Amino acid sequence: MRIKMQKHLGTSQWQQQAGKFHLKQDAGGIIDIEFLAQFAVLAYSHEHPSLTKWSDNVRIFEEVASLGIWEEQVCQDLTDAYLRIRAVLINWHYQSNRYWWMSHCGKKHEH
Repeated sequence: MRIKMQKHLGTSQWQQQAGKFHLKQDAGGIIDIEFLAQFAVLAYSHEHPSLTKWSDNVRIFEEVASLGIWEEQVCQDLTDAYLRIRAVLINWHYQSNRYWWMSHCGKKHEH
């Protein structure tokens, strides 16, 4: 299913050759990290019910590490990558909306 999503929603082969990368959908993007968190919950919650306590990826990875399911460094790397990519996506979304607002309304958007 994930490969189907990458092919349908990710960067085309031509775009990849031009150096493009889709932060959400391409291999290694934020969706892959979210899938890993969901996988951990689905695969291990029958043995570790505490994995179902949280719905956010950061706390899921913290719990996976504290239970010793995956190495702490792996969970920290996934968390760091997730937070960095999410910050870029949020900033991009904010900038896109800001420029749309300015171009359609003719006003500067104050912070």
